[in-house]
Amino acid sequence: MANSLWIATRALGITAYLLLSIAMVVGLSLSARTAPRSKLVSPMALHRTLSLLAILTTLGHAGLLLFDEKVAFGLGELLIPLRSSYRPIAVGLGTVGLYLLLLMELSQHLRKWIGQTTWRAMHGLTFLLYLAATFHGISAGTDSARPGLWLLYLGSATAVTGGLFLRIFRVLVPLRAGHRG
Repeated sequence: MANSLWIATRALGITAYLLLSIAMVVGLSLSARTAPRSKLVSPMALHRTLSLLAILTTLGHAGLLLFDEKVAFGLGELLIPLRSSYRPIAVGLGTVGLYLLLLMELSQHLRKWIGQTTWRAMHGLTFLLYLAATFHGISAGTDSARPGLWLLYLGSATAVTGGLFLRIFRVLVPLRAGHRG
């Protein structure tokens, strides 16, 4: 049972990271106005769905840790950054990442009341969220030294960084009226 729990906890953590990464890339493509148009699925709907799934899998990941007998996390250790006896900085980054993820979701629902400028500023925190999640996965994960996971982190970082550079480029070189590049 303990091994199955460990596998499920890691699987949910890795899945949450993948969902977050893809949501980031889709979100960056939306803000850079490079998201492909589709009659099957709206890029915004995809972004929101991926974000919600990232929240649910992250909560599942953290929730299963409460049943881990090897490390014995308590609720306080998972909810209060730096309180964990197991890799406190790494676990604390995961906690901060979860709070930022929840804040992003909340900001989406409050967008019409807080205004576009405040919402955009809050959404800028997704880069801190992404960094916290990346460092949490690398430094808290018991199997992070495996080549497959390093490729996952490298591929994710490449995609998110590429999306960020594209977004910055689109701000610096605005789309010309009537021409979409």
